[in-house]
Amino acid sequence: MFLTQLFEERLSGTFNKYGQLIARNPISAIMFSIMLNGLLAINILWMRFNNELTVYAPSNSQAYKDSALVRNYFPDYTGTNFYEQSLLDLGRYGSIIIKSKNDGNLLNEMFQSNIQTIIKTVEEISIAHEDQTYLYQSLCARRNNTCVASHSVIFSDYFWKQVAFGNVTFPEFVTEDGRKELLDQTLGGVLTNADGLIISVLALKINFYLRQDRYLSNVLAKKWEQKFIDILQGFVSNEDDKNISIAFANSDSLGKELDANTGGDIKYFSLTFTLMITYASFVAAGGNCVSNTGHLGRAGVVASGLSILGALGLGSALQVEFVNIVGVMPFLIIGIGVDDMFILMSGLASAPKDKSAEERVGRTIQSSGVAITITSLTNVTAFAAGMLSTFQSVRNFCFYTGLAVLLCYVNQMTFFLGCMSIHERRVAALRHCITCLPTKTKDEISNEGGSCLKKACCTGSQTFSRSEQESFLQKFPSIAFPKLVLWLPFKILVLVAFFVYLGFSTWGVVHLRQGLLLRNLVSKSSYYHSYSIWDFDHFPSTFMISLVFPSKINYKSSKIQNALKNILTEIKNDHDISTENEINWLSSYTSSNIYNNSSEQSFCMNLKVYIQNSALLNDVIFSDNCTISHSRVHMITNDIKDSYMQGQLMLRIRKITEKLDFRIISFSPAFIYFEQYVAVLPNTIRTVGIAAVVVLIVTSIFLSNPLVIVFVTLSMAFIMLGIFGFMHLWGLSLSAITMIHIIMSVGFSVDYTTHMCHAFLIVDGENRNERVNEAFILSGGPIFNGAMSSLAGVIMLAFSESYVFISFFKVMVLVILFGLGQAIFFLPVILSLIGPSKTSMPEKKTIFTKEKLANVNDGYSSNDTRI
Repeated sequence: MFLTQLFEERLSGTFNKYGQLIARNPISAIMFSIMLNGLLAINILWMRFNNELTVYAPSNSQAYKDSALVRNYFPDYTGTNFYEQSLLDLGRYGSIIIKSKNDGNLLNEMFQSNIQTIIKTVEEISIAHEDQTYLYQSLCARRNNTCVASHSVIFSDYFWKQVAFGNVTFPEFVTEDGRKELLDQTLGGVLTNADGLIISVLALKINFYLRQDRYLSNVLAKKWEQKFIDILQGFVSNEDDKNISIAFANSDSLGKELDANTGGDIKYFSLTFTLMITYASFVAAGGNCVSNTGHLGRAGVVASGLSILGALGLGSALQVEFVNIVGVMPFLIIGIGVDDMFILMSGLASAPKDKSAEERVGRTIQSSGVAITITSLTNVTAFAAGMLSTFQSVRNFCFYTGLAVLLCYVNQMTFFLGCMSIHERRVAALRHCITCLPTKTKDEISNEGGSCLKKACCTGSQTFSRSEQESFLQKFPSIAFPKLVLWLPFKILVLVAFFVYLGFSTWGVVHLRQGLLLRNLVSKSSYYHSYSIWDFDHFPSTFMISLVFPSKINYKSSKIQNALKNILTEIKNDHDISTENEINWLSSYTSSNIYNNSSEQSFCMNLKVYIQNSALLNDVIFSDNCTISHSRVHMITNDIKDSYMQGQLMLRIRKITEKLDFRIISFSPAFIYFEQYVAVLPNTIRTVGIAAVVVLIVTSIFLSNPLVIVFVTLSMAFIMLGIFGFMHLWGLSLSAITMIHIIMSVGFSVDYTTHMCHAFLIVDGENRNERVNEAFILSGGPIFNGAMSSLAGVIMLAFSESYVFISFFKVMVLVILFGLGQAIFFLPVILSLIGPSKTSMPEKKTIFTKEKLANVNDGYSSNDTRI
């Protein structure tokens, strides 16, 4: 503790010297900050963007590794023998969902022509590339040299004949040539009779699959998908004349719309910036026409804005991709910067009035420099810990935001201190805060015959007390809150409210859900929003799972066949796996008439004959000597709407496949996204834990009392508990997006409590209550106004349509309110009751004493009988 005290005293002395250095060279400090951030900001021109949804999945996950292996084992069949179960990813496609406007039965001849018109419109979409024109027919996924589309079955003459006879079975329909086709992903909202025959259909989904087996095919597919969206948007605008409604999407819709929504809502930043400047100017506008500090309030906001530009530029220079979640960073940094600004202005108000401008700036940074250094370091270290996350979105967000916090601190210590030094020089010279012209005294203006208005607007002087310099909003917390906090009945009320808060928080944590609904990621105005709702409501959330056998296996062995059969049976016994519709080349072949296992050669040759020209041809890879090098079987899941349950099924299947001596890869293109559902909780706990530890280490270096460190630790824990619990109460779930906001909250949650504790340690007083009162004088105003300014900084996001911004707004409101409640209510009550007493504290020179400040605070008296 002695070493910590010695460290703080040395640091305070260093800050004093630094402040005086800046005060002697304010223009150089300002120009340094502007040039540093300006030069860094130039690199924004070369910023790299990444709007892929995979940034919200854990990097280098098992699904990523398995996907890479499967791509090595199996080629892309989209241009030769396309079957949906053979896709190596989610594929490229344009998708349309059609409904009647009165929710009538779509299997009606009156709708047939409308639906065919839509299909014809899509098939006639053309794109140009390198002086060539391509239609859908030349870009489509192919099988037997013809396009494969999901509507091919339901628009056959045979199908409509069965419709007329009322003889269409569901979900499986037998085509004219005897093939079985599943209709559950094509026909939605189906009503059947007791015999499984369709009575009515509410929705029809048509997928136009595209080939992507070559580089050029992939390029053309991307261009066609965009043209598909443009054409369909025009089609929807003319829907009034039709008796059907459509919703549409392509394979990139979710990622692009999420990015577009986030990017579109950046417009709120300009409103936020204006609001923050207005608020800071209003709060800081204390004093008279000479001592008015309104310009300092605006300078603090500008310093934060410069740091945002500098961080974006530096991140771009280091080639860190900008992901859409980074769009919330400016709103956070503005709040952090303004918090620091209020702390520095509070230090300026407490600086000795009879000293020179140079000495006053030095004493300001001596008292407040440690406070903003603590909070800046805790935020930076929290974001540094976040960079250890396996989620790319988290890493990139933490990188950009950590840089911004660091540059914000640099700007406050250069740009803002330079502006403060110029302000102090102006005040010392008795120059007007707006015109900078020398002012006259009221007597001089009276002798010149000046009016009362001129006296009010053109005169001023230096202030001689904190009360004279501060505005009402700066003084209000130090007057009002001690009256409450140091009143015994209110202390009891605070403690009772705290335990109620803990109860609600604990209940919310227990019921907090994991996972994410895709429909929440885009705004209601997005074309994808309607599609996602219709798809979710009318069609089952099923997905194909492939079991891949990568090693060379003796498939003709009865022992191996039985082992594989047992594994498949165990998987199919899972309640989320369909017991029907298995696509298994091995079981099909062994039950066929040409099955021959007399030798490996016979087994292989007959198998080749059996699977030719069928879907099974995609599932077996033969080596040169007619042995099977790789193979796969497929099964389909039941309808699983809950994203967390989807991830749990993935884990259960992996656990089952680990029982064999040889490795089986359980693979689905969707598994890459499911990884986030199972990884988000352990990642959140690990990252938040690491961040909390490093934050507490940093805090412990600067706070010299172990008991106070315990209080800060418990306060952070209580705030984080409240955030987790009230997330559930406010309709949020734990996901890759909210995890980022939670990590951000770790450093932010200790800011206000650290300011209060640090103030409690450095002020003097005869007892705990007096020192709490003095701590309110020093830090109450900055904490309260910092919280209010942060709320003002995020309030515009309440009107956002982006889930990223709305969830950020909700979490930030929780952090601010809980942090403020801990700092100005719960923690002062605890400090006044069991805080370290004067006698137990180490001998040290306090920076502020009650004698210097006693005339400021009318809200507390040491003789008050209420305590």
